[in-house]
Amino acid sequence: MQHTGDGYCDREEGTVIFVGHARLPQSLAPIGAPPVLSVEIEVDMRGRRAVEVATRGVLPRAEALLRDILLQDDLDTSVRTLLDALQNRYVGAPQRAISTAVANAYEAYVRFCRQQAGGDAGLQPSSPGLPAIGPPVEPAAQGPHTPWRP
Repeated sequence: MQHTGDGYCDREEGTVIFVGHARLPQSLAPIGAPPVLSVEIEVDMRGRRAVEVATRGVLPRAEALLRDILLQDDLDTSVRTLLDALQNRYVGAPQRAISTAVANAYEAYVRFCRQQAGGDAGLQPSSPGLPAIGPPVEPAAQGPHTPWRP
């Protein structure tokens, strides 16, 4: 692996980055910043495992929880575990927005797998669908994306 100056680690071509966005409650947004958080999940498509997680607008302990759970198992299993953990272990106003951003990134992964399935049936997610995480939250409008920096 080769690290670049922007925090990106150049891996083999078998990884894809899936991004989910969600709106934070207006009262939680930093002054002058949009009330949007992002979750990026880099997935090794051969093993269907997350190899890196990056966030923007997520508090440090929530990001640590995301990383701890998403990096330990196949993506289908770890997303379900994470959404359950967020409901039970992360209590606060940003909880729903974080869950929504993770769910949106996972849904992008599922769509990608389905698109690729025509050429490789092995890319089908093993457990399509997500557990209920409460009322749906509108994903944030996708605007210019600032690269994540550690």
